[in-house]
Amino acid sequence: MKSLLNKCLVIISIIILAGFFVSCGHEEEENKAISIGNIDISPKAIEITGASEYPQTPVKTDYPESDNTYINLDDEGCEITGSGAAVQSNIVTISAPGTYVISGSLSEGQIIVAEHSGSEAVIIVLNGISLKNSVTAPIYIADSLKTIIDLPADSVNILEYNGSDNPGAAGINSDVPLRIKGSGKLYLTNTAGTSILCQKDLKIKEASLNLKTAEKGIEGQESVTIYSGSINIDSDKYGIIAGDSEKEPPGYIAVNGGHLEIRSLLSSMTSIGDITINGGEIYLLSGGGSDAIAEQEMKAAKNCQGKGLHARGNISLEDTIIQGDCAGTAIGAGGKISINNSDLTLSSACTGVYGREKLEIAASRLSISQSYTALKSRIVTLNSGALYLSAQNDGISVNSSYSQDAEKNNETGLLNIAECTLIIDTGGNGLSINGSAKMNGGEVLIYSYGSEEGGLQYSNDFLMEEGRLIVFSYEDTMGISSQSSQNSLFVGLNGKADSTLEVRDNNGKTIVWETCPKDFHSVMISLPELSPGLAYNFYLNEENIGAFEPVP
Repeated sequence: MKSLLNKCLVIISIIILAGFFVSCGHEEEENKAISIGNIDISPKAIEITGASEYPQTPVKTDYPESDNTYINLDDEGCEITGSGAAVQSNIVTISAPGTYVISGSLSEGQIIVAEHSGSEAVIIVLNGISLKNSVTAPIYIADSLKTIIDLPADSVNILEYNGSDNPGAAGINSDVPLRIKGSGKLYLTNTAGTSILCQKDLKIKEASLNLKTAEKGIEGQESVTIYSGSINIDSDKYGIIAGDSEKEPPGYIAVNGGHLEIRSLLSSMTSIGDITINGGEIYLLSGGGSDAIAEQEMKAAKNCQGKGLHARGNISLEDTIIQGDCAGTAIGAGGKISINNSDLTLSSACTGVYGREKLEIAASRLSISQSYTALKSRIVTLNSGALYLSAQNDGISVNSSYSQDAEKNNETGLLNIAECTLIIDTGGNGLSINGSAKMNGGEVLIYSYGSEEGGLQYSNDFLMEEGRLIVFSYEDTMGISSQSSQNSLFVGLNGKADSTLEVRDNNGKTIVWETCPKDFHSVMISLPELSPGLAYNFYLNEENIGAFEPVP
């Protein structure tokens, strides 16, 4: 997966260099126009490997000798050296604070941290164990002010719940706050329930976790926080889930670096509260992926299962790489979504990114290669970056009805476009705005090939203050508002797929050069170069189809 990270960085570099070379070429070759479509923000292949092959035997590593308690698991009889622990019928019970170094194998057994009066932490060092249970959780932490599971470097540990009569059983079940750390490996299989369940706050640092589960990979009912490490989840339902709707605050998921791969059926990452991701690489395959739903079923699948990142609160992505292939919405929040300095490659049979209240994108690369609607929110702000959006319906849908509070207050939707490059390839409206829009810079190219839709649709106004806007439509599109600072040109013409449109000013200088991949019947352009009273010649596949004057 490291190669994918390198590819992402290379693509971002291509975007920056492409913009640089185009602008330089414009200065050196007077007759060459900026071609938005030449900037490389094309979709990339999404790679999800799924859980790796699980080992059959544990691996023990050297661990520093000290005053720890040492426990050796064995079907013939467990051995304990030190204090604070006891064993009966292959159930090891820890009843005092301290460090417990555990190795060996049990084909049917359990480790329990029981109630104790100590104020110090219980540290469970899994140094090469294989522990299975067919009745209940292999590791159950009933009571402790602080419990840490430590995975020493180079150790390999195997936990398995293989029962069917207790679907609520987790591989690791903690009633108290739990921390899992260390660079060793843990392979955990649960054929009926959840891999890791914590009733309080769960923190994971540097650990290498490989989880196969019938229910949930990781659940923290108050929060889940991940600091670096590597986590691979293969789940029949949920990947990572946090929060409790009956508690206040409702809980959250926080990721601060690391490498995550999640294959899930219902949702890859779900939070009753917020999701905050600051750094790291995340790869998601949810609901079988976007191709799991036939194209004709995409409209009906708007609320389908198979979500990527899903939060009832807000989602914040910073310095993050995400690749997601989802049957449902790839990234969705009941509040605000903020994406900054990140690289996202998404594919969805539903919505690519949906922020009910707000969606803000800055300094990021976003490629949505398939969706029903690419971006949805009441307020969409595109401050900077490079975006490629492909949608069966609308490219960007802005509507106050997405927010119940806004609709009650008669607030309308709003789209703001600043210094970004945006390419939209859509079967519906490129921009569908129930409200107003303003463009203050950047470059926008729209291919709208729906038989009943135009490239640009809005209810209030579309103010074109600065930037380059080119709209190819199969049907007539709306133009920009007359109050705009910039002028525009609208021309009806019949262009076949892969036809090239060129626009020259009265001096013969090329100001537009674009190739449309679909049939189109009209084109609308708004550029800083357009001046009223001057005629501009339009060429379709090098054939002059006439001269036209812009309107203010």
